[in-house]
Amino acid sequence: MLASVSAGVPASGYASKSAHVEPVFTIARLDADPVPARVLAGEFNEQFVTGTPADRIDGAGRTARWWRLTALQPVPAEAMPHLVLHSPHLARVEVWAPGEVIPQRSALMGPDANDRFSTRALLIPLDGLAAGEHIHLRLATSTPRPIRISIDPLAQVHREDLKYAALRAAVLTTLLVLAILAFGFWVAIGEHSYGFLMLTLLSQLCYMVSIGGELRVLPVIAELLGTDPRISRLFALGALITSVAFLGRYLELGDRQPRLHRLLKHCNIAAAVLVVLTLISVSGVVPLLFNLLALLVGALLFGGGVHGAMRGQRAAWFVVVAWLPLLALVSLRLGERMGLWLNPAWVDYAFPSGLAIAALALTVGLADKMQQLRRDRDQASRMASYDTLTGATSRSVIEQHLKGAVADAHRLDRPLSVVFFDIDRFKQINDVYGHRVGDQCLRIIAMRTRNRLRTYDQMGRFGGDEMIVVLPDTDLAEAVARYAFKLMAYKDEYEVARLYTSGEFRRQVEQQFEGDYKLRFHLAPPLLAKKDAQGRLVKREFGPWLFTAFKLVAKLKFLRGGPLDVFGYTEERRSERQLIEAYFGTIEGLLGTLDRGNVDLAVQIASIPEHIRGFGYVKHAHLERARAREAELLAQWRNPLRLVQVA
Repeated sequence: MLASVSAGVPASGYASKSAHVEPVFTIARLDADPVPARVLAGEFNEQFVTGTPADRIDGAGRTARWWRLTALQPVPAEAMPHLVLHSPHLARVEVWAPGEVIPQRSALMGPDANDRFSTRALLIPLDGLAAGEHIHLRLATSTPRPIRISIDPLAQVHREDLKYAALRAAVLTTLLVLAILAFGFWVAIGEHSYGFLMLTLLSQLCYMVSIGGELRVLPVIAELLGTDPRISRLFALGALITSVAFLGRYLELGDRQPRLHRLLKHCNIAAAVLVVLTLISVSGVVPLLFNLLALLVGALLFGGGVHGAMRGQRAAWFVVVAWLPLLALVSLRLGERMGLWLNPAWVDYAFPSGLAIAALALTVGLADKMQQLRRDRDQASRMASYDTLTGATSRSVIEQHLKGAVADAHRLDRPLSVVFFDIDRFKQINDVYGHRVGDQCLRIIAMRTRNRLRTYDQMGRFGGDEMIVVLPDTDLAEAVARYAFKLMAYKDEYEVARLYTSGEFRRQVEQQFEGDYKLRFHLAPPLLAKKDAQGRLVKREFGPWLFTAFKLVAKLKFLRGGPLDVFGYTEERRSERQLIEAYFGTIEGLLGTLDRGNVDLAVQIASIPEHIRGFGYVKHAHLERARAREAELLAQWRNPLRLVQVA
């Protein structure tokens, strides 16, 4: 019965039920590369050195190295055994089974590649072995990297191939998808961190397919690049350089940890030097230096992540989670590369998985950071756009809204209302009760104002106690503004005197008449004119001297509305001024019960002054009719007709 290649571990297909199983072969090494015929003839049997690990072989770097496997017990041919060289990288092997003169050659890429199996190993079919028979191997590798060797039945080979193919497909697909997502985010939002992440992921992806053998699906590329060990080293160095650049930006090391940032910059310079060395040399020293540099960079970044996490940096936790297992795997691989220990078989599978998991964790971390930056930006934008005291929009924002609303009103020919108000005696409130009470007063007024606005209205704090409200599509506001102005713009004696003495009246007369002319005025001043039988004022004639009186009256307009305004005591002026007060009182009463259902009726009531025209008795007659119409509309307002739908 055939046991496992690893002491104490049974191989599937040849398993034993015993707890301890002896190895199936011994391994001897020849540190030379003589002609194959002489080796097969046994000339160098005495020079083969034993004492190497029971399941590992390695190359000599620049030259090929011979190995001899001696079967300790028979290997039956019925299970179709295969000699398996696990994770061979770019190794090329020639195998002479017992009695064979022509070797079987195998490699992951090139003419010796075997497409019937996955790229996890080099596989050589065997016709069985008798105890004591030898298998000779001539191994050529670019670096003295240990390669695990075993003899497995074909059924186990297929099972392992399926598992390996599934794992590699998952890892490579993950890296590719994450790289595409990073590219999309980079293009969409212009954040350079995503660009560095994309380059890191693509470099890792190219590194894995170059050492894993997947390039052989593209024969032309595999022929050009697949057999050159420098290609995978360049991809690895590219991944190292871009990952340092990415994590430096991601952790904000330039601002938060400048000393570490400088150290990592020097590490990237060292990596650039290794790039140059890689281009000019295939020495095995370069990958050793790279592994040491990668371990140093990993330790520095892990330390930076721990330092940032301890200081409350959320992004640093993702680095710690992603970097800890990856750092452990790199350390294991480097230790094996330096001959300090032999890694278990699962390390070869864990390393690519660790890369994919780390990439996924960092992508999630970067997305989380971008989301946090967006929240911070939105918060900052809100703080800049809104007044923190009142909750109203800031002055700059309300001015932008106002400009846009004015442009829309002109373009769409729609009404727009703008309300500018302040708080009476606000300074006195601050002086007497303190700024805390004043601030609370501002909050209450702003809150009550917002509660009366529609969802698309805008309110902003202009400064101090001054507020602006922008009200688009306000037919009611337009009606109030228009007809309040109409009522307030009545022509009293001061206004008539100003019109006659402004100079415009004299120019119009001179344009119509030439030569000598005399002006006479036919007016009915309320204080001087008589009334007829119907109580109407009768006009009388006045001479040119009236111009002098007009000039005097125009200068006395500052008396308007005061106790010394003699014209304000006439019935007509009192009526006009009372009409203004009554109009605003009516509008104030409408606002208390205004809703979407009665806004059209409110517009009709606010438009009542449209029917008040003329002067004197003509205006009085129109006023009576307008009051009758207003009473009719107000009756509808107070007692609205409600239609009830009968089912």
